[in-house]
Amino acid sequence: MRRLDLINREVDLYASEAESWRQDHSDALQVRDWEDLIAFSIVIYDKLIELDLDVRSETFKSLGVLDDSGICRIEEMCARWLEVSKVVLAVVKQFEDSGYVVEQATRFKECVHEITSALTPDDQFFTGEGLAILQDRAIAEYKAGLFTEV
Repeated sequence: MRRLDLINREVDLYASEAESWRQDHSDALQVRDWEDLIAFSIVIYDKLIELDLDVRSETFKSLGVLDDSGICRIEEMCARWLEVSKVVLAVVKQFEDSGYVVEQATRFKECVHEITSALTPDDQFFTGEGLAILQDRAIAEYKAGLFTEV
């Protein structure tokens, strides 16, 4: 009987491990799917930034006549991108909290921060924690020698 009980426990352990592996495998596949979405998101971000720079560059070329409709459309697209990205960011946090490393998560978070910064009015952005974060970054860049003297 002892042998029967021992083997029964081993079968239970095997079943438990198989279920755990199946769940881990499923989670890992989900992480990969989200990594693909994050990569796509970063491509869109880069295109939005490039488009914004092109529109602003055209402004300088045309003697400062700003294309308000173009800027407004870009801001609307950025706001839509940011809305979706906040949802994706929450999922990334869940994966990271579960111990997964999500490829390009750092870059994605930087993109979200940049768009948030661009869309937030200055009087709201340069206060409290936001200003402290900028100050900390500036000090870190200075200490790392990543600055240009004017």
